[in-house]
Order: sequence, then C-alpha cells, then structure tokens
Amino acid sequence: MSQATRNLWASFAATYPQPSKRDPNVFLSGYQLFIKRNSYCFLNHGIHSGFMLEPEFIEIQEQAVTAEIRQGEATIDCTELFIRNFGLLPKIDDWLLCKIIPIAENSGQFFAHIYQVLQVQEVFIDGLFVTLNIPDELEGVTFSVYLSKVNNQSVRYTGTKVRYMGCFTKKKFIELTDTPNSYNGQAGKIVVVNEEENAVEFIEYLPQNINVVNDYTTLVNVVNNFTVFDINTQMFYTYVNNEWVNITLNLNLIKVVQDYTTLVNVVNNTIVFDLTTNNFFRYDVDVWVQVGGGGGGLTCEDLLECPVIIEILYKLESLEDWVLDAGNSSLPEIKLGLFYNFWCVTDARKISSSDDWVILTRQQWIDWVRDVDSNSTVGGWCKSTGFEFWDSPNSGATNQLKLNFRGAGFRSGSDGSFGDLHKKLTLRNERSDNNTVGVSYSSSYFFYSQGYSDGDKAGLSIRLARLSSPNPAGVIGKYVGNDGKVYRTVTHQGIELMADNLAETKFRNGDLIPEVTDNIAWSSMSSAAMSAYKNDWSNV
Repeated sequence: MSQATRNLWASFAATYPQPSKRDPNVFLSGYQLFIKRNSYCFLNHGIHSGFMLEPEFIEIQEQAVTAEIRQGEATIDCTELFIRNFGLLPKIDDWLLCKIIPIAENSGQFFAHIYQVLQVQEVFIDGLFVTLNIPDELEGVTFSVYLSKVNNQSVRYTGTKVRYMGCFTKKKFIELTDTPNSYNGQAGKIVVVNEEENAVEFIEYLPQNINVVNDYTTLVNVVNNFTVFDINTQMFYTYVNNEWVNITLNLNLIKVVQDYTTLVNVVNNTIVFDLTTNNFFRYDVDVWVQVGGGGGGLTCEDLLECPVIIEILYKLESLEDWVLDAGNSSLPEIKLGLFYNFWCVTDARKISSSDDWVILTRQQWIDWVRDVDSNSTVGGWCKSTGFEFWDSPNSGATNQLKLNFRGAGFRSGSDGSFGDLHKKLTLRNERSDNNTVGVSYSSSYFFYSQGYSDGDKAGLSIRLARLSSPNPAGVIGKYVGNDGKVYRTVTHQGIELMADNLAETKFRNGDLIPEVTDNIAWSSMSSAAMSAYKNDWSNV
C-alpha cells in the first residue's frame, strides 16, 4: 500500500470515525477501515469485486435528507410494522419521533444518525407512509427509517423507543422508449434487449451458433463436439465420443409438480420439483432419480462442489497473503503486542502454533546479529522509524530489515507496574535468566543484556522464529497463531522472524492464556500469565 493510499485511509478514519466492537471509545484506524471496507465489498459484491484501494468519501450535509409522513415518490410503507409495534396508526397532526440511519451501499460506510420530529400530514385507513427527500448525489446510500409511537412535539422523552419501519435506496433506472405492455401470447419466450438497445422485447429462445434440426438421430457424418437443437424433443445434444449426449434440460426448464410419479411421456433428463416430497428429481434412463439431499433438495455439502463456492473459498484463503504484502501489517494490525511471563514459554500447552516456531536463545540472537552486521548498527536496522512508537531521538532507526521493532515497554515482576513505553523493546529468550535482548530509543545498538532482577515474573515481549526458513531473504511471509491472528514475518540469514510482537491469547490446545490485570496478583504469579501495557487493549 502506497503512502498516499495510507494517508487517504487515515483521513477517511478521521472524517468518519467508527468505534471498535471491543471498546466504543476506541476508534478504528485507517488501515483497519481499509480491511473492513474491502471485506464488506467482497462479501457484498462477490468474487468479482476488486479491492478498494482508495476510500469512498460520501458526505451527507446537515438537513440534506428529510422525511415527511405522507405518500410520495421515495416512499416506505410503514403500515404493518407500525401496527405491529404500537397497535394503532396515528392520526393526522399527531407527532412522531423519526430516526434515519444512512449507510453506503457499496463500501458499508456509516454516517451520523438523522433525527427529526415529524407531524403526520397524511394517513389512510390502511396505510401509513414515510417519504424521504434525498438529494440526487446520494444515489447508492441506503436509509433505514425508525419511528416512535405518538409523541409530544416539544418533548423527546428519554424512554421513548423507535422501531424499524423499512429502508430506501435511491436508484436510477434505465429509461426505455418502448417495452412490452402485456404478457398475453408470450408463454415460453424470453426477454432480451433489442438491436437498437433502447427497449426490451419477447423472442423465441434459440441459442446462437447452434444448428437447428428436425431429428438429430438422422444426421450422418457428424464430427465430435457438434451441437444441435432438436425441434422434435425440444432438447440440446452434443456429439461426444461418437455418440449423442443430451446436454441441457427441457426448454420448459424445471417444472413444479404435485406428484412426479404420475407423470407420463417424460423424456430423459427432465428435472422436476415435487411438492409432495419437497425434492428435485431427474428422469434418467427411464427411471426417476432424486437430485440433492433428502427433505430439502440440495444440501450444504453439495455447495462445496459448486465452482463458484470453490473460487470464493480460494480467494478467502489467499486474502490474508494479499493483505500482509500490500498492507505491510499483520492481520489484524499489531501495535505493541502483549506481555508474557516466563511460564508462558515453558508451559506444556505451547504458546506457538507449531513446533517449527520457537523462542530464540540469547546465543542465537547474538549469532544472528553477528551474521547480519554488527550489534552497534543492527538495533537501528530493526527499529520502526518515526516517533509513533519511539521517543526521540530514536537513534539509528531505519527498519531496513522490516522487523518493525517498537518500544513496547515492560511490566515489572516485583510489583506489577508498567514502564519504558516507547523507550525500550525487551524480548524474552527461551532460558530462565535475566539476560534478555532488545533495543532502546536512544541507541542504534542491539543489546544482549537488558536484565531484570525479577526476570521470570516480568512481562516482556516475544518474537517467535523459524530456524529453517523456506523463504528467500527479505521476503514477507506469515505465521498463524493459535487464536487465528496472522502475523507478517521476514527472513534474514536463514531465520524467519515475526515482524510484529506476539499478541497470542491462546495455547496450542485452545486454552486461554490467563490475563492478569491486578499488579499484586501479577507479581505473585508462578504460572503462565499475559497482559497488555497498562491493561489497555488499544495498545496491543
């Protein structure tokens, strides 16, 4: 993702702030909205939807959209839902509270809710309608309408409930100059656009580039893959491996019948839906054969063999790879990760999702740094640039190794307090000692002895590694955690390292890693525990 695109999404997040599900006081970042909008587009528009690299900026001016309780053009029939919720329809001149929730149909963008107090202008014995006044430029925005029971014009009671009445989306329809005005005499025909492309018309269905014959069985000297439409049987046939094969259904397509067993003079490959058994049946070699599962036709298992479903599943499987590469981020985005005490490393339930992924020893870190360059420079090469995650001066930071080291701080094992945010990144090794490794905001060095007197109980960051990487140097890979998070990785000197701090919440067997927030409880732990910096998950 280019920096210009990142800036556009960051501006989008600031212009249209959207709270996270975990904490309504924490708003999604531009990159998180990028993921959310693209997921919405993909699920809403299917496998042919392209990625939305730039956000849609749709703005609804204050009072641009208004509502009236009368029948008009952009009208929602609220009759049944209003009676169901409130018992009786209102009378003319009654007052109702109205809430309108807009959402962009393509991108899923939400807008501020619109509130109005409406006077009933028109009501019928069996009809209550809300008409929306929507500017032409807001085509493609869906407006969901909610109404209250009869209310006082000047008072909005705290306990007044509004109920859903329906939704409306402004659409532009193709203007046709001439269209059929009757179905009479058109049975069995299909509707197509005419040659002038300004109207629709009914025509007989005859596929293009297919030969029409009276009796396909009388044909001679036929070559393979020759296809015909037979007038006598009203069926399509293809000559395959020196014999005719019926390739389509009867032109009447699928018939709905009360009892398929009573049908007579049925041609092979006719398919019917039987109302008695609620199943599909095909007439195959003079015998009826059920199509799909019992009791409901096609089953969910049948869908797994559908080519469209297969393509959707394939794209979903590869979506994370595209995001890791183009988005330059783990999925979901990792800021600082979580802190873990030493018992998370030794717990038999395993904090890594595979035995291939391990926590390096201090000596392995020393050897790796030496192979890359020198410990006096490698620390800077690992650190993220700028001052979002590091205090000034962030000495030597280039992030040329793409490891995105960030100043996550630590949690004390002696009293459970937090410190060194944006000043240090301290990484656990696989041994129970105080000689941890890490980097600092004020130096380009990679340190080998950032010791803590309470090292086992201290909350420190973890970077998992795969000692025999299948990836070339510098190439972005991925590691999938026990809780489904997908981490970006990068390979240097044959070792594949996580490019973000671990934010794992589960052990390999599915057990949750205990989160300990109380300082005294943390300092008293002698078993696996984790926490976020200052117990604030927005830091993770």
